[in-house]
Amino acid sequence: MLAQALPPFVESVQMVDARAGYAVGGRQTDRLPQLYRTADGGVRWTVVTGAATPAAPPTVVGSRTVYFPTLRRGAIVVERSEDGGRTWRGSQPIRDRHPLGPGSVQVLAAGRLALVVGEGAAAGSSAQSLWTSADEGRTWRFVSRTSTTGEKGALPFSCDKTGIGFATPLRGFAAGACAGGRAFLYRTDDGGRAWRPLVLSGLSRCACDVDPPRFFGARTGAFAVNGFPQSGAGAPVARVYWTSDGGSRWRLTLPPLGRLGSASFPAAGVAWVPGTAHGSIRLPFDRLARTTDAGRHWTVVRLPFDAQNAQLDVLGATRAFALVAQHRLLRTTDGGRSWQTVG
Repeated sequence: MLAQALPPFVESVQMVDARAGYAVGGRQTDRLPQLYRTADGGVRWTVVTGAATPAAPPTVVGSRTVYFPTLRRGAIVVERSEDGGRTWRGSQPIRDRHPLGPGSVQVLAAGRLALVVGEGAAAGSSAQSLWTSADEGRTWRFVSRTSTTGEKGALPFSCDKTGIGFATPLRGFAAGACAGGRAFLYRTDDGGRAWRPLVLSGLSRCACDVDPPRFFGARTGAFAVNGFPQSGAGAPVARVYWTSDGGSRWRLTLPPLGRLGSASFPAAGVAWVPGTAHGSIRLPFDRLARTTDAGRHWTVVRLPFDAQNAQLDVLGATRAFALVAQHRLLRTTDGGRSWQTVG
């Protein structure tokens, strides 16, 4: 298929480096989104999906291996390409009892993958199941699911789940968004079969969204927490936590912002965090706090767009792309101080 400009409606963009990347989208008149690939920094895009439709953003390993889940006849199939999207091979079907929303594939180690499947939500709570693969995504094994009955060791149905981040194939952390109470963060040390709740330092009861941790090897990782005090009074909850021992201890840092948007952690010790101006809870989210030393020092710049209506795709300490309003792609090479339109 011929290369074209970025599709007019884009759900997600994931750049592998300054030139190669993938996007999920299409025309607003298309019934189903498709997977596109670029090799020139986002100027031209080519459809590489094949017959499948991505149900979540792709996962790219190296520069050529790509995974994405798709829904097919009441089951989930994980599509895998080893040649940058030219050819695809589907996994054996995952027959979850309520396969409503598969997430992106996670890489745990060489050949080992994980997939979280959303099984439905109601009244600020949600169910999910966890599946793993030991053969590069060809077959998948059920590990565990949330419990509505308080089953010991299971993740509770209460609170909306935001994802799971693994440090190793056995050690992982499940995060969530709660309307009140303790921040939702659970730990597993047996690959997700059993979970136990954690208490975060410096964080009392709140109405908080906890992001799943992002790890860089078995020891170094980070995640963000945002929300409001449960009492409704006081400053917004705007925290970034860091670990250098695999999650045994988490160090609290405070980015100089009001409310936080979606944080990005492209490398160990590096964070890009959009949000509102320091001391403000009002829109727009037009500030960007950035650190390269695990939150010990932050720099803040003003963004030329509202990050609430944009998706940041960060490649490193100074380089990033931004998908604005689902149809315009920008890039920066100076840590967000200046942005240029791609194409």
